Amino acid sequence: MAVARILDEDPELCERVPEDQRARATSLALARVEVLDIGVWDEPDEPGANHDGYGLLVLEGMLARRVTLGRFDCTELMGQGDLLRPWSFESAAMAASVTSEVTWNVVAPVRLAQLDRRFALAVSPWPEVSAALMDRIVQRARWLAFQLAVCHVVRVDTRLLLMFWHFADRWGRMTRDGARVRIPVTHGVLASVVGARRPSVTTALGRLQDDGLIERLGDGEWLLHGSPPEDFARLADEAQLPG
Repeated sequence: MAVARILDEDPELCERVPEDQRARATSLALARVEVLDIGVWDEPDEPGANHDGYGLLVLEGMLARRVTLGRFDCTELMGQGDLLRPWSFESAAMAASVTSEVTWNVVAPVRLAQLDRRFALAVSPWPEVSAALMDRIVQRARWLAFQLAVCHVVRVDTRLLLMFWHFADRWGRMTRDGARVRIPVTHGVLASVVGARRPSVTTALGRLQDDGLIERLGDGEWLLHGSPPEDFARLADEAQLPG
């Protein structure tokens, strides 16, 4: 299994480390890296040393976490920078009054760093790294709350446009033609993300393309034209509020 310098791979984690200590922190912050191919991912049943560490950090690629409740489901997309602890609360979920099923799919090849107990001990002199990782956990919770809010928007095309701009902020890049982002998922997965049915998503995507708001490029990326919807800008501002 390969080993990576995590603070080189994800420099935001050491932004608050004193500048004169960053080189040493970077040299010590090593973690094993696992590569996941496209397809179903069986999260570790025995987390081992990871259980007493921070969890699993996505360095590259994209995962889809699908929660199924009867005939209903919701999907969370996770990519670079997201921190996972798939084994947490497993016993609580088994004892829950209302049961659900969780499945993981790798939709773009993933490099996953194991921020285990050894890593946690290595970075312990720099609590700024721990704080940055805690920020990632809180950030993920806020993004899920944002996704829940989007699912309450009436029009499916607006839901999709809001989520596309959200994903562009997280994983995209701005070009002179607009924001480009790669979301390698089916219409069915997008439907699960925005709380709609697949045929409605297909129709809504067609409408957005006809209106010139989004464009599917030949390389599989999406190009977003114009500016984010005003509602998105307001929600994004609110998401930055403390608390």
